[in-house]
Amino acid sequence: MFPMGFGNWMWDWGWGWAAGVGVIILLGIFLLPWFFFLLNLQTLLNRVSAPNRAMPASHVWLNFIPLFNLGWFIYTVSKVRDSVRNEYQTRGWPAEGDFAYNVGLATGILAIAAFFVGWVPVLGWAVVIAELVCWIIYWLKTSDLKNRLGEADTWRRYTAPPPYGGPEVPRTAAPEAPRGPAPASPGPAAPPPATSPGQQRAGGQPLGEGSGQVKLCGACGAAYDSGDKFCRTCGLRLP
Repeated sequence: MFPMGFGNWMWDWGWGWAAGVGVIILLGIFLLPWFFFLLNLQTLLNRVSAPNRAMPASHVWLNFIPLFNLGWFIYTVSKVRDSVRNEYQTRGWPAEGDFAYNVGLATGILAIAAFFVGWVPVLGWAVVIAELVCWIIYWLKTSDLKNRLGEADTWRRYTAPPPYGGPEVPRTAAPEAPRGPAPASPGPAAPPPATSPGQQRAGGQPLGEGSGQVKLCGACGAAYDSGDKFCRTCGLRLP
């Protein structure tokens, strides 16, 4: 194919290996960010409830097919917009603009334009740069939507444990005190009636009329007979 062994000379000096490694590096530079971008869209669609999802989340990976992805990307942008809008309506949230639809549509249109005029020296590079800028903005906006849906879904699933994870126990109100005038506090106990000297002798025995003169103990006040030498209540000596 190459005259005078020119191709073998290039391969021997490593030009073929360098070209192969360069192609792999270029594919990695372009495909690796594209992979994480599509993973971001898949996660966003997975955080939308199934009834509101306008497209299965796994269909975003069809954007890896060359040429086919030029039209499928615009279809993906529209379905992502519809899915997020339906989810917002279900959750009762106000709409946040166009859900990144316009910048995503611009990215798809510029990608088609770059495919046809990308080889033009000045115009082609301008279209490619504009496409990259719109693509990064669309990535950031869809990432914000993904985080918004993820945080809200986490708070919705989380229930604050009332007493460390158990079911919430309803609180019962304390019984009300009966209304009305407060009962009067009992007064001091009335002292026992004093025993008259003529009724009872110390020790509980009745004093007869003929038992002699009744006297009272000076210490405890108990009655005693004139013949008693010691008080029958406190035991002190009587006068």
